[in-house]
Amino acid sequence: MIQLTAERTPAGTSYLATGQGHPVVLIHGVGLNKEMWGGQIVGLAPHYRVIAYDMLGHGASPRPDPDTGL
Repeated sequence: MIQLTAERTPAGTSYLATGQGHPVVLIHGVGLNKEMWGGQIVGLAPHYRVIAYDMLGHGASPRPDPDTGL
């Protein structure tokens, strides 16, 4: 059984990370969140370091400041 605990970056982005090896980053689509990757994380974690995060304004990640530019 894989234990997943959401963590946060200093900027507040919520992410899950588990496993060891080469990294695989899972990025969800608009209107979704990191939880959609549960099945893939279970399958990949025995072989890779798997990271799934919530994009800003999705899931547990805060909305960006409207005054923030690119």
